[in-house]
Amino acid sequence: MENKPCNRCGKESISSIMSWFTTELICGNCSRTESEIRLRLPNRGIEFEGCGFVPDIEIPESETIQSDLQGPPNF
Repeated sequence: MENKPCNRCGKESISSIMSWFTTELICGNCSRTESEIRLRLPNRGIEFEGCGFVPDIEIPESETIQSDLQGPPNF
């Protein structure tokens, strides 16, 4: 499987997911950030689905979800 860059942050990723807000394919870290933003929006961001931009909401570093994954899983 080929690593591809995230359309948002540019970091190489072995998997991607469609952004909730835009048509970008994003990595897991960017997806987690979007989830945190959605939790802070009214009605969990339902009205913002596919809006074409990421709402500008500051998330304090102390409240962000940090990933412990540093590459593919070891099976």
